[in-house]
Amino acid sequence: MDYNRMLEKILTTSEFSHLEKAKQISDDYTAMQYLEDRLVICVTGINDCDGERIFSFIDQRLNKFSDDGMLIHEINPINPSKTNYHSPKNRLLPPTMYCLQYYDNALKRDGLRILLTSTPNDFLPFLVVKSENVDLLSQMKTDYWKFHTPDEK
Repeated sequence: MDYNRMLEKILTTSEFSHLEKAKQISDDYTAMQYLEDRLVICVTGINDCDGERIFSFIDQRLNKFSDDGMLIHEINPINPSKTNYHSPKNRLLPPTMYCLQYYDNALKRDGLRILLTSTPNDFLPFLVVKSENVDLLSQMKTDYWKFHTPDEK
């Protein structure tokens, strides 16, 4: 995987322009640590929805995109309970997925999307990226990085 290319599509323009360490990233673990250390990726539990934490992370990322010159509309926070929800297609969703689908739909109008990566456990890492980068990131795959939008799961 070309981690430098992946980071270019995940980070804002100003974040990527200040990037020096990317050329040293050569494995999944280092890439994940880099993104976590810079608060670019949020890791939450699939069944432990902390709506306030998810909203706080998304709001922080929206500020970064806004600083880059993107016009961002305000989104309203939600804090789902620990119950399961039904999707518009009447599929049963854990609260975290419901929350991420809600925010993904809200971000679409600003040209942004939530992008998840699959893990072999109950953790759910997610990012906020420009909509134009979703297809390219979805094609980048390793044993760890398998990007998809919340409605594809």
